[in-house]
Amino acid sequence: MRVKGTILASAIALITIGVFLWSQSASPVRKNAGDPEPIAQQQRASVSQTLLSSPNDQMPSGLLSGNDPELVRQLSEWDVRAAAYWAAQLPVTPGRLEAIKAVAIAWSNQDLQEAIEWARQLSHEAERQSALLSIGFEAARTEPLTALALVVGLNADSDRDELIRHAAAEWAVTDPEAAAQWASQIDDVSLRSLTLASIAIAWADSNPRAAATMAVQELEYGQLQENTVVSIVQRWTQQNPAEAAAWVMTFNDGAVRAASVRNLVQLWANENPGDAGQWLKTLPPGSIREHALAAYVEQITPAFPEEARRWAELGTSISP
Repeated sequence: MRVKGTILASAIALITIGVFLWSQSASPVRKNAGDPEPIAQQQRASVSQTLLSSPNDQMPSGLLSGNDPELVRQLSEWDVRAAAYWAAQLPVTPGRLEAIKAVAIAWSNQDLQEAIEWARQLSHEAERQSALLSIGFEAARTEPLTALALVVGLNADSDRDELIRHAAAEWAVTDPEAAAQWASQIDDVSLRSLTLASIAIAWADSNPRAAATMAVQELEYGQLQENTVVSIVQRWTQQNPAEAAAWVMTFNDGAVRAASVRNLVQLWANENPGDAGQWLKTLPPGSIREHALAAYVEQITPAFPEEARRWAELGTSISP
């Protein structure tokens, strides 16, 4: 597909920088990762401390005298700088962490770069990680490349991996080929597969054939591939069920094809039972026809119980 010049330039820049940083420094996404803390410290030291200082117009002392994280969360909705200051004054509890996350989300929706600078200055590692993750999830909706760039300095955990998958899928909406190329360089096999699966599913909305091809070629046979292919087939069926059906039939008989056929027939029968029934009659005897027929009967039974009974009794030899 043709890639817009600006998007391609950004993608190339991110891939180049990301690969270098992953191979030379901190990223736990790649093998032989080192400690990200020295780089993070340098970044924080280079940024002005004003984002952590008290606001000029502090809130009345009574408002936050109870050290209530909920009040800080409420404050973040209308004065994010003041909320950031007061969040840092809270006792170190789970409530404080939630307040910091609320500040991160609110700030990132007002000024993304400023929010990132503030989060990088947080002294507690867990709070810094949580704030940057929250910012990353917000950024992913509109700036997925920025979200992925934030990942480089984060510690590996399930939330970080989810951000990678989420941001990559958002990137795939506008440039799936670049997103897939980037994801294919992740050395963690499990994370790479999960990220590619997320990209394939997102890609299916614009080019289900290309997405399906990638899922078959890049993902190992197993539950993840089956789930991904089924998700793609569902989207493809909503766009062009006949094309989706023809592609599904190119599979070797097995769990992936059976699951895909069941989902395809159910969706197709829901939208156009007549066309789905005509396709059923073209299937040769065998397990695929049995799976398709069972799915068809199940789907049409609530609306057409008598017709479903005839299909169940006579199979595809009848004309619905």
